[in-house]
Amino acid sequence: MSLSDWMLNVSLKSFVVMAIVTLMALLFHRSSAAVRHRIWTLGLCGTLGIPLLTCLLPSYRVNVLTPKPVAVVATITSADPIVPTTEVGESLAADMASPLSSEQISDETFADVASPPNLVHQRSVAPAMVSPMPTANQTPIKNHPWWIALYLIGAGILFANCLRHWIQTQRWISQAQPIADQRVLASFANICQEWTDSDSSPLLSNVALLHREDLSMPCAAGIFRPAVLLPTDCLEWPEERLKSVLLHELAHVVRRDMLTQSIAEICRSLYWFNPFVWLAVARLHVEREQACDDHVLRSGVVASDYAELLLNVARDYRHSQRAIGLAMARPNDLQQRIGSLLDATRSRIAVNRSIAIGVGCSRAGSSDPDGISAGLLLEKNGVRVPMRVFG
Repeated sequence: MSLSDWMLNVSLKSFVVMAIVTLMALLFHRSSAAVRHRIWTLGLCGTLGIPLLTCLLPSYRVNVLTPKPVAVVATITSADPIVPTTEVGESLAADMASPLSSEQISDETFADVASPPNLVHQRSVAPAMVSPMPTANQTPIKNHPWWIALYLIGAGILFANCLRHWIQTQRWISQAQPIADQRVLASFANICQEWTDSDSSPLLSNVALLHREDLSMPCAAGIFRPAVLLPTDCLEWPEERLKSVLLHELAHVVRRDMLTQSIAEICRSLYWFNPFVWLAVARLHVEREQACDDHVLRSGVVASDYAELLLNVARDYRHSQRAIGLAMARPNDLQQRIGSLLDATRSRIAVNRSIAIGVGCSRAGSSDPDGISAGLLLEKNGVRVPMRVFG
């Protein structure tokens, strides 16, 4: 298989996979944002694995029967061997040298008409004149270097942009200053401790809490060494606003949203020609922020108060200042997020808790009295409390 055939095969498979993922996301439009985010993430990861699976897995080709050429059919169906060309020439020379009578001419004419097909083929077709016609499978697809070069240019531009953004983010993190305010550190430690006790997440033990004066809004950044960056104004925030911001940003860390965002950017760089991939990356951003908003609401924050907080954070956003990593409230998607926050019919359940509910329902089917409680109750500090399920 040539390079162009392989690239075309991978491209078609990526279109099919992402079209199926888009359909699944539409079918789960009433589910929580965390579930839809997981669907988009799995779809992008599967699309990234298409080139490797195409090389490793065996390929199956269905051959379509094509009609054979007439010359080949005549050669195969011929019962007698083909007379060599020299013998045909000698017989023709002898016939031309000897005169024929009228009776012989008429007999010869009738003999030619009534002769079997193989005799006619012996005198008219020589072996050198029979050439099999190429079938459809034997026709190679010509390489087109111009579109391969176009693909490499597009992928190179997007990869360079991803690399530039990653280097810039790491430089901004390295230049940030640790927060030394005891009130902010105490609130940060309490949230991390509560989350560790309930979910047993080891990621929060290595999170750095930093601040910058030129930062426009709170954000989370860093894949292997995550950090929460806050504007310097956070030292003057009230306790409720500080708690909501820290809950939102730490949700990005626990959900590993920085890693999934990097995977999405790599997938978009490789499949920049696929509109479904661009749609998946855009939807991944929206569902990611809404999933973190749902976690803040599950922690007991009132939806209207949190929506007002997002408006204030977005109002403080200034293009002259910087917003790196996963910014908290960019103005372009704020309207949809606030609408989701104020919609009481939406499901806000997390992915791991939805799995727990499925296990609890399966246990309930087996007449286990603790089955429902295993799915609908969480044990926190030795006391079972009802799980917050919306919708």
